[in-house]
Amino acid sequence: MSQLADTPKPPYWAVIFASVRTEADADHYSQTADEMMALAAEQPGYLGVESVHDAETGAGITVSSSSSSSYDDCPAGLFPRRF
Repeated sequence: MSQLADTPKPPYWAVIFASVRTEADADHYSQTADEMMALAAEQPGYLGVESVHDAETGAGITVSSSSSSSYDDCPAGLFPRRF
């Protein structure tokens, strides 16, 4: 990803997702991340998403920005949770 989201003058909203990747869950993580990005892009007011990961520790953070508080109304929750 080469740029940050082009956000308007506040207020706007952000959904923040923190994760720790392991080698054992690499395929599952990639599938879930793809689903998360697709769900975020479908939300009204979607502005963009930024994501970073530390290759050494596996720690990462993803932030999805919206000009709408519609994330609160997403009945299934915006981000898939699988345990």
